[in-house]
Amino acid sequence: MKAIHAALRGALLLVLAQALSGCEFIVSYEKPTETGVQCGDGVDNDGDQLTDCNDDSCVSTPQCGCGNGQPGFGEECDDGNADPNDGCLPTCKLATCGDGFVRTGVELCDTKGASPTCDADCTPVMCGDNVVNPAAGEACEEGAVNSQTCDADCTAPMCGDGFVNTLTEGCDGGANNSTTIPDTCRTDCQPAHCGDGVTDSGEACDTAGNSPTCDADCTPAICGDGFINGALGETCDDGAANSNTVANACRTSWRVASCGDNVTDTGESCDLGGISNDECDADCTRPSCGDGFLNMGAGERCDNGAANSNTMPDACRTNCRAASCGDVVVDTGEQCDDGLNIQPDLCNALCQTSSPFPASCAELRADVPSAQDGPATLAIANMSTQPYPAYCHDMAATPLTYLPLVHTTEGDNRSSYFVGEPPVTWGPSSTLTTLWNRVRFDPSTLQIDATDFTFSTSSGHIGDPAEPLDRIPFGVARDCEGLSGAIGSAQVDLRGLPFQITSGWTLSGMSPMGSAMPAFDQHVFFINGGGSCGSNAPSLAGPRLQLRYEAQPSTVVLTAGGSSAQRGNTGGGVGFNDSCPLGEALVGFEGVLGAAHGQIRGLCGTLRLLGEPGDYRLAVGPGSILPMRGVGGTVPWSRTCGFDEVVVGFSGNAGALIDDLTFECAGLQIGPSMAGYPLTLGSVNVLPTIGGGGGAPFGPTPCPAGQIAVTADIRAGNDIDAFGLTCAIPSLMP
Repeated sequence: MKAIHAALRGALLLVLAQALSGCEFIVSYEKPTETGVQCGDGVDNDGDQLTDCNDDSCVSTPQCGCGNGQPGFGEECDDGNADPNDGCLPTCKLATCGDGFVRTGVELCDTKGASPTCDADCTPVMCGDNVVNPAAGEACEEGAVNSQTCDADCTAPMCGDGFVNTLTEGCDGGANNSTTIPDTCRTDCQPAHCGDGVTDSGEACDTAGNSPTCDADCTPAICGDGFINGALGETCDDGAANSNTVANACRTSWRVASCGDNVTDTGESCDLGGISNDECDADCTRPSCGDGFLNMGAGERCDNGAANSNTMPDACRTNCRAASCGDVVVDTGEQCDDGLNIQPDLCNALCQTSSPFPASCAELRADVPSAQDGPATLAIANMSTQPYPAYCHDMAATPLTYLPLVHTTEGDNRSSYFVGEPPVTWGPSSTLTTLWNRVRFDPSTLQIDATDFTFSTSSGHIGDPAEPLDRIPFGVARDCEGLSGAIGSAQVDLRGLPFQITSGWTLSGMSPMGSAMPAFDQHVFFINGGGSCGSNAPSLAGPRLQLRYEAQPSTVVLTAGGSSAQRGNTGGGVGFNDSCPLGEALVGFEGVLGAAHGQIRGLCGTLRLLGEPGDYRLAVGPGSILPMRGVGGTVPWSRTCGFDEVVVGFSGNAGALIDDLTFECAGLQIGPSMAGYPLTLGSVNVLPTIGGGGGAPFGPTPCPAGQIAVTADIRAGNDIDAFGLTCAIPSLMP
């Protein structure tokens, strides 16, 4: 550019000189000299409006170079010295951050940009100055504080860098972080703690949560520690409060209280550990035919709930018995059903069309030539009022009648012959046992043939050369042990059959000894026998057992009885006679108490016959609730008789009102008898007194002897004025 300017000025001067040649007026112009006088005289010698060093002609002269102390063309400054730190560089440029020179008093450093020691803004490197300097190892800047994206040492957050970012890390041991060494910072930069899978100081174990051996709180897994460990199978754990007897408690098996744990919890009526019997269903409700729950222990053989019917073919009956011949409904496979031949006609005991009513399997074959071996219902002397279950055998040839034994487990029907130390010649066996599940029966004599082994099994062998034995007759107990006692044992158990045993047992052999003890109303005999090869066997020749037919009860009947005295103000209030429904009796009372008894009502229970022939009992199930009488009082109360008990009397205190009441309860017992099943009352149990303690005492006020309460005789106005009972006579009917 400077050469162009010079050429142009030269050309212009040449033109002017040619144009003005010959003229006397000469124009002077500026031309640098070696001494540079003109480039420093302050005069625009060439008239181009540019003076001295601002003129291109002077730029390259010594007078106009950088360092002359006078800023010239193209210079930002010129302080006439070579000090690079005073604000004007030796290059005549103004000092700036990034020029590589530290400007005194202004800059602390200058490394022409960011370096390990200096930031790009010419300040020393310092984490927290909000300037990110990658050359100094900074990855971020948050003002020397921890954040989610930056550590306080200006590095990016990273577990294992040895720097603890308190926002995201609990510790950071760098290379020392470990997932296996106790008490160290973990590789997720969290302190050693319960649940990290490493057993640290103060921990008994650590399996990173619940395990069969360790709780999630790092203590040994123990039922009763108050900590629920699902891996150990615990569903609850209340520590010392765990109990197998307290209702609703966590059980010591780590399970929540539930039906089947043998404790009656809230919502349960009973609990027998999942067992069904005549007291409780397995679903923890009281047995009730029609509840849809099959309870074999309560005598049920079916239960279809609302579908039970006494008129529909093949339905479960309302007494929870399966449809069968004799239920007056013609079911599948039956040709007729008149209720087990109420009168001899053309319908026999197998519900097939024939006559007369069979008393034996031989008669049944005669009535129904196609009858096969199997169960049958026969009747004593063809009487429909004396039916019995039988098993018919060999119907195609010589029909024989057998009684099916209901109880056959654990040797309920057995015979045995015991030899303690048999002679060598007898062989190794020392005990012979024979078990029966059916016994031969003669319907004409009502006798059991003890020597029929058709439905028996035997084990053992007696090798007496004079009398080798592989089986022993029904009901026989024998031993050859010496005079040490009657070791041989036998048992006859006819429970479930309508027969009692009326004959006895006879001792025989050498030095015989033994006994035969009856039980279960002559349906069972426990026999032992022995001596020096002695025996205890049925006394009838054969040997045989004599039976007696026993009419079976089916229902509990309550007939009108007497009344107890009525206590209290018998002229006060209004009289009420609140009776339990048919077949129910009073089992308790509830009410509301004030200064005296303000309200009261009766609680009824249903009487049920349970069990089987020889082992019947009376049970009391849920029943009705009678109306509440009276309107006074503020404190509710309730008193209920014990299991299978009913109210039989009361005592208390009374004045103008009934102040105190104490109820008396007893169970009904079926007494053993060869003449039937008489009912008697068991021992009397007295319930806790309820009342305020006023009035005058009155003594026990029972139902008449042998009777039970069925009606609450109450007089009431605002409160209860008088109280008494009306009673009934309980009995069993076929």
